[in-house]
Amino acid sequence: MRKRPRADAVRFRRLAFNTAASKRWLVFDIDDCDAMDAPHDASLPMPTLAIVNRRDGHGHLAYRLRSPVTFSDRAREAPRRFVADVERDMTLLLGADRAYTGPLAKNPLHRDFRTFATNRDFELRELAAHVDRDAAHALRATCSREIGLGRNCTVFNDLRVYAYRAVINFKRRDDFRGFLHRLAAVADDLRQNPAFMTPLPQTETIGIVRSVARWTWKNFSIDRFISIQRSRGIKSSQKRWSDHVSLDVTRPWEAEGISRATWFRRKRAASNVA
Repeated sequence: MRKRPRADAVRFRRLAFNTAASKRWLVFDIDDCDAMDAPHDASLPMPTLAIVNRRDGHGHLAYRLRSPVTFSDRAREAPRRFVADVERDMTLLLGADRAYTGPLAKNPLHRDFRTFATNRDFELRELAAHVDRDAAHALRATCSREIGLGRNCTVFNDLRVYAYRAVINFKRRDDFRGFLHRLAAVADDLRQNPAFMTPLPQTETIGIVRSVARWTWKNFSIDRFISIQRSRGIKSSQKRWSDHVSLDVTRPWEAEGISRATWFRRKRAASNVA
């Protein structure tokens, strides 16, 4: 795959609807039935584009989002998780190919396909509202493997957790290139997770690696790492001792009429005997 001028690209049977940095289209591959029947059967709205094979009725259903979801290093995680959940549930309800990874989809302008257009844009929450939650939940229970953008989110989250721990050693050596190569090696293993129906495409993996590497290198320093560790230690200590009442408050030695030192000495002696 490579970028081409628009005049050349439209002559190919397949095109990339999205870029590695953003997701404006949710595309579903319908292979087991007439693609035009799938939205109705799933109680979902008709897509922006339905691109159907003239020979067998199979095709791609493409829903265009009014607001694209970005995957840059500054993008928030919540929208990525949300679009991954919506895509997964719609894939299950439509009976779409769970192994379809994109980024290529049928070209709506190619003569081999019939294209039906509604020219409708969708808010992500609007699509989520059309999802039959009970039906999706029942289907989800039979599908433990990641679908679509779920793989993207899984690789991103696992890689960033690793990056937070690893970046300090590379920062000490001022070795960003080495850090980038280490993340690429880790991400290559993560993208081939046996739980995935198909590995995350290499092009998407590279985008995730660059995003995680740049953000972590920019925002993590040795001083910040120490501050985070100290904060976590304080929170852990507070949680561990939340139901503990200090002896300096209860002062049991006063109730026994002895000194604090004597009370602790007797306590140690009793502990040694036990």
